[in-house]
Amino acid sequence: MTFERFAAMAEHGGELVAGAPEALHYHRSHQHWFNYLISQQWQSMVENLQLAHQEVSIIIDLINTVETNDVVIE
Repeated sequence: MTFERFAAMAEHGGELVAGAPEALHYHRSHQHWFNYLISQQWQSMVENLQLAHQEVSIIIDLINTVETNDVVIE
């Protein structure tokens, strides 16, 4: 449920329904927590991609070294 829809449901005839401020606070806290989790997932994914990039770079360097050694031996 979007915040706008939730806020529209909380209003009734220009007055807030009983308990609506607490519900809005809960919704904002929940939204903040959700955004925090998403940012943590992105950060984790970026770190994993950086590690994978390092590993691939090492493998490419090893392949180049082996190819260079093969040329020298022949």
